[in-house]
Amino acid sequence: MTVVAMKSPAHFAGTAARCFRDLNMSKHALQHEPAALELPTDSHRTHALHTALLATIHVDRRHLDQACHYGDEAMVHAGAVRSGRVRQRLTELTKRLHPHRDVPVVAAFLDRHRDVLVAA
Repeated sequence: MTVVAMKSPAHFAGTAARCFRDLNMSKHALQHEPAALELPTDSHRTHALHTALLATIHVDRRHLDQACHYGDEAMVHAGAVRSGRVRQRLTELTKRLHPHRDVPVVAAFLDRHRDVLVAA
């Protein structure tokens, strides 16, 4: 079985979203949002990766409420796994949110997850 055969459409959507985000094409990245979230409920690592990724994309679009919503979801799933990539994504999310720390929803998110995000 090839690696491609083992990946789901959600994995490909997550990869596409990440590529578009990295190309500073966040509007295109968000087109993959629904498919990137179509994961089995027990796929905590991929859920954490995708929701943290989507959170960073929403920060880039200045959708801070949605970014914090996805950040909260990422934190729930991250609690179920030990993954360097998940920690890396959460660190990246924190860095992207930091310039907006005076916005109440962002301040609340950063405060709510202060202990975990510092460790990330």
